[in-house]
Amino acid sequence: MASDYAAFIACDYCLKRKIDVPAAIAIVGFDDHIVASMRRITSYNYNFAAVASKIVHFLLRPNEGFWSKRRVVEVRGNVMERETA
Repeated sequence: MASDYAAFIACDYCLKRKIDVPAAIAIVGFDDHIVASMRRITSYNYNFAAVASKIVHFLLRPNEGFWSKRRVVEVRGNVMERETA
């Protein structure tokens, strides 16, 4: 899905059509909104806490050796497995 909101719509559609999620189709959202957790929708979490930490670290110490060696910093997110995948 493009977002958790789209995943909500897809889940509702499948429920109305009696399509078994996740046996017949897996639905995965893509921003791990709190409502995704409440509705038990599997979603991708960008790990915003780690992203914010990297940004603050760069802003406070932009000339540190770490940043001179790296132009791109990878921050891994997580798939939050719930009931739809």
